[in-house]
Amino acid sequence: LATSILHDEAELEDAIHDKTVLLREVHHRVKNNLQLVSSILNMKIRKAHSEEVREALRNIQGRVLGIATVHRNLYETSMQGRVRGDELIKTIAQSVIAAGRMEERSFSVKETFEPVIVYPDQAVPLSLVTSEALGNAMKYAGASSADAIALEVTLRKVDEATGMLEIRNTKGDVTLACSVPEGTGLGTQLIAAFTAQLEGTLEVEDGADEYVMRIIFPLKDFEGDEKTEEEA
Repeated sequence: LATSILHDEAELEDAIHDKTVLLREVHHRVKNNLQLVSSILNMKIRKAHSEEVREALRNIQGRVLGIATVHRNLYETSMQGRVRGDELIKTIAQSVIAAGRMEERSFSVKETFEPVIVYPDQAVPLSLVTSEALGNAMKYAGASSADAIALEVTLRKVDEATGMLEIRNTKGDVTLACSVPEGTGLGTQLIAAFTAQLEGTLEVEDGADEYVMRIIFPLKDFEGDEKTEEEA
């Protein structure tokens, strides 16, 4: 009996290992394909004659790279399909900030990331809402002088069952962009949509000197999702 149990355990471990390797390979290939799409978009950006078209393609490219980053983290992680949300958001934030820096405007960035574990279903909208919100913050950030322009990105736990993403930017006459185009409202709609996917709550504070966007969302797990499906 003991020999049979040991044999069954060995077969189960082998099956789990095979599935883990296969899943990692899927994430790796998806990441590579998304990076290929990003490269094609980059070629289109260079050939575009209109700044409006280039900006639209850059926005699409940012969203594609955001999803690619999620799959890269899933490929590299050893946490069985879970993602370190803090590492994910840090990578997204650094990418967006680096892409938006301009020589004629300087600004300071403060980042606060606490360990937050999320599953893929939350990792994708979390990365996309961060990219969208931070892009908007950089677009409209300002202050009384260029040296005073500041951005702040925070991801932390409110409690064991709740996470919070917060993005702040200062406001003023001197902005990061040389000229800020009139908004279409698409960014706001996307942020609301991604917040809904997170099953979170969006809070906005629009003060005289500072703009704050805050998303409070539940830290879910697979067991919680299964219970919800059974109840439904």
